[in-house]
Parts: sequence; structure tokens; C-alpha cells
Amino acid sequence: MSSIESWNAQKILEQYHQGDRNFIKIELNQADFQKSNLNGINLNQAQLIEVNLQQAQLINANFTKANLYQGKIDQAKLVLANFAQSNLSQTSWVEADLTGANFSGAMMNRANLAEAVMIQCNLVHAQLQYSNCLKTNFTGASLTGADLTNANCQSAILTKTILTNANLTKINLKKASLIQAYLHSSNLQQANLEGADLRFADVRNADFSGANLSYANLENANLTGANLTGANLSYGNLTEANLTGANLQQVILHETNLTATNLLNANLGQADLSQAILTQAGLLFTNLTDANLTGADLSQANLIGADLSGTNLGQVSWSKTIMPNGKTRK
Repeated sequence: MSSIESWNAQKILEQYHQGDRNFIKIELNQADFQKSNLNGINLNQAQLIEVNLQQAQLINANFTKANLYQGKIDQAKLVLANFAQSNLSQTSWVEADLTGANFSGAMMNRANLAEAVMIQCNLVHAQLQYSNCLKTNFTGASLTGADLTNANCQSAILTKTILTNANLTKINLKKASLIQAYLHSSNLQQANLEGADLRFADVRNADFSGANLSYANLENANLTGANLTGANLSYGNLTEANLTGANLQQVILHETNLTATNLLNANLGQADLSQAILTQAGLLFTNLTDANLTGADLSQANLIGADLSGTNLGQVSWSKTIMPNGKTRK
């Protein structure tokens, strides 16, 4: 049914209940399908601007390349629906169930996805700039190459979510859960990750320059080669994290827990490590030039080959510390 004229919502519903599922390329703007049951409907390339699908049931529906600009889809059930390459800008999906849905290549800028369920969704290369993802559940979703610039993802659930090569510039991830998330080579410049949970996350080669990671939990995270220039990690937890070769110039690590953290070949030039806990930390060949280590605990840390030129070492705890020359302090 690719050439249809004079369609309205009632006619679509009547033909749907008669067994028709194909409504390809229809134009039906401002249509009202609230609370309708349209499971399996095919609306490929349909024009549905400002459509009302609130509380509708559209399991396995096909909206590929459709235009739902400014649509209202709150509390709808769209499990396994297909929105690939569709225009979903300024749409509202509050509390919608989108489990397993396909949004690859979709345009979703300024969409409202607050408290939506997007478990196992495909959002590869989706555009989500300035979107509202407050408390959205992205568990296991793929956002590879997605653009979430300036998105609000406060308290969102991104456990085991794939965000490889994603653009997360200035994103708000305050108190978000990113446990075991994959952020390899992602761009998190000036992002807000205050109080975020990044335990066991893979953030190799990610760019956190200028980001706020205060009070964040990065225990056992892999930050190999990451760029944290000028980032704020004060009061955070980096216990047993891997920061091999990371750039931490001018980073703030005030009172941060770096117990048993691997900082091999890391650059901590001009960093603020005042009162930081570096017990058993691996600081081999680490650059600490002009860093502030006032009141830091370096007990049992390994500083072999580290550069301490111009470093402020006032009130440092040195118990059993292995110094740059290989000698152990008592």
C-alpha cells in the first residue's frame, strides 16, 4: 500500500483491524493513535509529524525512515520497533518501553527520553544532541559513534553500554551508572560526571579534558592512554585503576583515593595531588614535575624512575616507599 490518499487515523485503524499492516509512505500529520494497538504495523517512510502515540502498543512496528518530528510517544510500548534513519527530533518518549528497538542513524536531537526503557537498543550513530535522558535505562545498549553533545543523562543507567567513539562533549552524566561501560576513544570533553559510577569501565584513550569527575567511582577502570588534562577528580575513587600512559597534566586529585593505582609513564605535571592516597600505587617513570603532593600518602608506592622536579612534597607519608633511585624509605 505505497500510494494512499485521504488517510485519517480512523481509516488506518479500521484497515489494520481487517488485517492490513502495510501503510508505507502515508502522510498523516497530527494523527491521534493514543492507546491504540498497532503491533507489527509497517509505516516505512511515513510522514507522521506531531503524531500522538501516547500509551499505544506498537511492538515490532516498522518506522524506518519515517518522520515523527515533535511526536508524542510517552508511555508507549515499542519493543523491537524499528526507527532506523528516522526523524525523531523533538519527540517525547517519557516512560516508553523501547527494549530492543533499532534507532541506528536516527535523528533524535532535543528528544525527551526521560525514564524511558532502552535496554539493548541499537543507537549506533544516532543523533541525540541536547536530548533529555534523565534516568533513562540504556543497559546493554549500543551507542557506538552516537552524538550526545549537551545531552542531559543525569542518573541514567548505562551499565555495560557501548559508547565507543561516541561524542559526549558537555554531556551531563551526574550520578549516572556506567559500570562496565565501554567508552573506548569517546569524547567526554567538559562532561559532568560528578558522582558517576564507572567501576570496571573501559575508557581507554577517552578524552576527559576539562571534565568534572569529582566524587566519581573509577575503581578498576581501564584509563590507559586517556586524556584527563585539567579534569577534576577530587574526592574520587581510582583504587586499582589503570592509568598507564594517561595524560593527567594539571588534573585535580585532591583527597582522591589512588590505592594500588597503576600510573606507569603517566603525565602528572602540575597536578594537584594534595592529601591524595597513593598507597601501593605504581608510579614508575611517572612525570610529577611541579605537582603538588602536600600531605599525600605514598606508603609502599613505587616511584622508580619518576620525575619529582619541582614537586611539592611537604608532609608526605613515605613509609616503605620505593624512591626514584630504587632505594626504599623506612
